[in-house]
Amino acid sequence: MWGVKPFASDLSEFLDASPTPFHAVARMRAQLVEAGFRTLRETDDWGGDLPAGGYVVERNGSTLLAFTWPGGTPETLALVGAHTDSPNLRPMPNPLGVSEGYLTLAVQVYGGALLAPWFDRELGLAGRVIVRGADASPEVHLVDSHRPVGLIPSLAIHLDRKVNSGRAINPTAEMHVVLGRTSGQAPSWGDWLRGAIDEFPGGEVLACELSLYDATPARILAPDSWIVSARLDNLLSCHAACRAMLRADAGAFNMLACHDHEEIGSRSWPGAQGDTAVAAIERLVPDPVRRARLLAASLMLSVDNAHGVHPNFAHKHAAQHRPLLGGGPVLKLDEAQRYAGDSLQIARLRLLAERADIPLQVFSVRPDMACGSTIGPISAANLGLPALDIGVPQWAMHSVRESASALDAEQLEQLLAAFWSAAG
Repeated sequence: MWGVKPFASDLSEFLDASPTPFHAVARMRAQLVEAGFRTLRETDDWGGDLPAGGYVVERNGSTLLAFTWPGGTPETLALVGAHTDSPNLRPMPNPLGVSEGYLTLAVQVYGGALLAPWFDRELGLAGRVIVRGADASPEVHLVDSHRPVGLIPSLAIHLDRKVNSGRAINPTAEMHVVLGRTSGQAPSWGDWLRGAIDEFPGGEVLACELSLYDATPARILAPDSWIVSARLDNLLSCHAACRAMLRADAGAFNMLACHDHEEIGSRSWPGAQGDTAVAAIERLVPDPVRRARLLAASLMLSVDNAHGVHPNFAHKHAAQHRPLLGGGPVLKLDEAQRYAGDSLQIARLRLLAERADIPLQVFSVRPDMACGSTIGPISAANLGLPALDIGVPQWAMHSVRESASALDAEQLEQLLAAFWSAAG
């Protein structure tokens, strides 16, 4: 990969192996377990009497909680939050149809996706499938086509002369995935999946959660080590945080929470508005007074990518708030608390970055434009602890193909490792 650092290669491999939140969580869990972390289940009986060490908990297979537990009575918690989901296209519950002799797949839009870049892409299919087991109980399987199964072809400009004049896209009518020719009726969804996905599990398909994805692998562009890939928002942050957790001080109470459903508001069982982290902290620190004291002395870093200034659209950024790809991690600020933060936490992070020799950039949305949000404010309110939003700058957020700097991503890992080391 043109001599790019091992970090960039590792990030590329993680992105390619994680087409869905389920795959991302499975890969992070495997890395943590290989490093000595022990798995826990929410249905198990565990709490503050756990032996000191590292632990991993999952919820729904799409949200991951990892923590180092020092035992005893920790006085502070260093928490990092990110999210595992990305805007994409997902099959409708009964998606297959026939149009003009072609087998097609109807989609629904997940999150605030940029739709135009999905046209003319070679699309794979991956996710979680539940089949009837031998004893009539549900069996869970992760599946991945590992190859394109179809595409959404554009309409030729000769047939739509206004296509370059800002025509709106109707995903219901115009974004069916074309899967191939057919001479008859559409097959059942389960039968088609078995033919399209190698190593598809046997048994009756009871339910599935599948996503389409761009089958083009991640690429590194020299000489600036830009990484071009799907799902940089926000698997880049998950990757950096997981690597940093592997370096975290096992003698401190450090926690990583990678939630699902951020792109649709986080209001779900595995989302940041759920109680995944809350329930774990309550188990580990059951005394309410001790827990309140601990949280008041704690800090959360909400890690989600930031908008890098676009050289063709620099006016979309406020002056003096234009992060550059390759310029380092970004401090994300908003007076309306769409991003979490206050002056004390900002000062703490600046001092931490200074000691770690990591540059910090600043982003704040133009005052006459609406600001997006993150799990930062949600988690701060849900957990009752101060929080601060940071991330690396990127281009084309919510596109099927996004761009960022692998150098920024590596510095993000270093910053998170310094954050967790400072807690020890």
